[in-house]
Amino acid sequence: MANMTPTNLLQGIAKVSNRLNQPEFRMPNTAAVSTAYIGDLLDTPMNELRTREDRQTWFDWVVAKADEGATERLYNHSGGRMDSLRNQITWGTVVDTFSISMKQLDNNSFSFEDVFAKGILNSIQKNLVKFDNAFLALILADRTQVNAANFGARGAFDAVDHVFELGADQADYWPQLIESTLNDNNYSDQLIVLADSIAFIDMMRALNQGAGNSTNLFWQFGNSKVVKTNKTIFSGYNGSAIAAPSNMLGLFPWIPKQNRKPIDEEKAMTTVNGDLGSIQVPIYDGKGNVVYTIDAALSIYTKRADTSLSNGSKQDLLTEVELSWDYAYMSAPLSVANESVVYGFGLMPGGGA
Repeated sequence: MANMTPTNLLQGIAKVSNRLNQPEFRMPNTAAVSTAYIGDLLDTPMNELRTREDRQTWFDWVVAKADEGATERLYNHSGGRMDSLRNQITWGTVVDTFSISMKQLDNNSFSFEDVFAKGILNSIQKNLVKFDNAFLALILADRTQVNAANFGARGAFDAVDHVFELGADQADYWPQLIESTLNDNNYSDQLIVLADSIAFIDMMRALNQGAGNSTNLFWQFGNSKVVKTNKTIFSGYNGSAIAAPSNMLGLFPWIPKQNRKPIDEEKAMTTVNGDLGSIQVPIYDGKGNVVYTIDAALSIYTKRADTSLSNGSKQDLLTEVELSWDYAYMSAPLSVANESVVYGFGLMPGGGA
């Protein structure tokens, strides 16, 4: 007798726990899009305005009238008329796909459900990276080329690169110089500041100084909310940032109306036409907190296939999955050419704590 040795398991294999698998599927930094205002910036909700992907969308706004130079009250006073403008809304799309077959996991330590769920998570991660990168690129392209602020040696506006450059020795005064710059351009509301890693370190050093420390810099943070991104904002500086008045930078996530429902799993997993549906995707700030969620469109269909070269079988069912959403960027419109509510900042090399 072989004492059951013929049926011994030849290898000892264990699956890592979901917790131990988290680093491989960690959520990307979406600090840029976390600063965007998600909501009804327009009188007509975007889901009503954009009924299909190919429908063009626009927004109308009123333009401020120039001062006509009147200096006294007149019986026959007359003035110019108010005007308006119409701007087109431009859309982008993030898409990711994966496939999985019915028999692919029949001889595997992982189940079909395990791998399918990881596939969805993987597509969410890939799309969030593209989403955040796209929004940051849109902000940078939108930054103002008009800036009235000038603080001499403390900082001045570079009209070529359109970045307000802080003096190399001004690292302790990042927030105050940002607030003063926007205030000199007549923005006195709360500000959103998106800072890269170096600028964020300097700002947090100033924030954490207090009455019991050698330097009290806490007063600088009265009007700014600072959010850290792990991406480069401007190159060539010892830290950089983007600032804008709160709720003045908008993002419009959008999915087709056919997707605005739960997906029919039976249709999706068993039929060639499949089904359309949606899931919610969380948007995280720089600290890993969920700021808001958006709807993502799911398209799933299943067909007969030979998957023998992909750990499946010559007679198998292959499920194709697509996860996507559209987005549009909008900042508060201004009538002066090349002026924007978005301001760029960079600390000149040689500064820092």
